[in-house]
Amino acid sequence: MIHYHKTFLGSDKPPKYKSLATVVKELGHQGRTVDIFKIDCEKCEWSTSNEWFDHSGITLRQIQVELHGADLQLTPKFFDLIYKNNYVITHKEANIAYGGAIEYALLKLSPKFHEEIVRPNGAMPE
Repeated sequence: MIHYHKTFLGSDKPPKYKSLATVVKELGHQGRTVDIFKIDCEKCEWSTSNEWFDHSGITLRQIQVELHGADLQLTPKFFDLIYKNNYVITHKEANIAYGGAIEYALLKLSPKFHEEIVRPNGAMPE
């Protein structure tokens, strides 16, 4: 069964913006696995992606995200975070109709898949 929840994701600023942790709590999804997490939030992906893994209380099996406004520092940080959390890119598609954003599909793999892979961070130290 598929359920769609249209919510403005960001820092908790009710009633318009909610953090992912707040949405998870409101839906009673703590400790659950979400099969597909689709997010198209017009640049909030850069500021909310850390909490997808650290504070939400859920496991995201697949992430479908549209990245907007690529940045020389934000983009490598985003993908460092993705790889650190055992995701791989399974699909990439340019969305040229709406400002050149890029759609990514990411799949969470077992940590064992990455055991032998040494991957340096792509982002420059701050």
